[in-house]
Amino acid sequence: VWLLGYALELGSVGVRAKDFWNKAQYTGIVTLPTAWLVFTLYYTGREKWLKRRPLILLSVVPLLTLLLVFTNEAHGLIWKRPIPNITDAFSLLSRSHGVGYWIHALYSLTLLIVTVFLLAQALIYSRHLYRRQASALLFAACLPLLANIPMQLGLNPFPHLDPTPLSVTLSSLTIAWSLFRLRVGDIVPVAREIVIESMGDGVIVLDEQNRVVDLNTA
Repeated sequence: VWLLGYALELGSVGVRAKDFWNKAQYTGIVTLPTAWLVFTLYYTGREKWLKRRPLILLSVVPLLTLLLVFTNEAHGLIWKRPIPNITDAFSLLSRSHGVGYWIHALYSLTLLIVTVFLLAQALIYSRHLYRRQASALLFAACLPLLANIPMQLGLNPFPHLDPTPLSVTLSSLTIAWSLFRLRVGDIVPVAREIVIESMGDGVIVLDEQNRVVDLNTA
């Protein structure tokens, strides 16, 4: 959603069309950090944190941000009036961001940092069988941070383009590969610790080359 909206914004002609597609992107922008954190909490066995009240609280800032985005003309809390900026390659809109934008940016950054921390912890404490899973997910979580933080600090090597949508798309492809190749969601560390470690029978896990990659205490 984010990448498609950004591509259509770049390809559109006229301030109104560009402004529409910029707003459309925010459906994906506000969803991403919360969805990442929820996914990570489930993956690392912390789903008990996701009761109704925490989920509602996690949704407050994204929903308010989305509401402010689509009513921005009335208050200017997300960005001020966009100004056309013609470059050699693209016709872009320059926007000075308002306080609502920076609140959401700080909120998103905080959630993504927590996500990276939890996945790094999972990588450190995982058995060999799950380290490839945790490594892939950690890589996917870090990509948006590596793309977005320099841009927010004014250090973007591509000053007329936002690299964050592309990095999010690469993250999505990494997660898709993890789901189908590394079986994230089918074999997770939580299930192993609860089931395999508590079994009285000995369990040995082999890879496709018949190498021992894991075994339980028994």
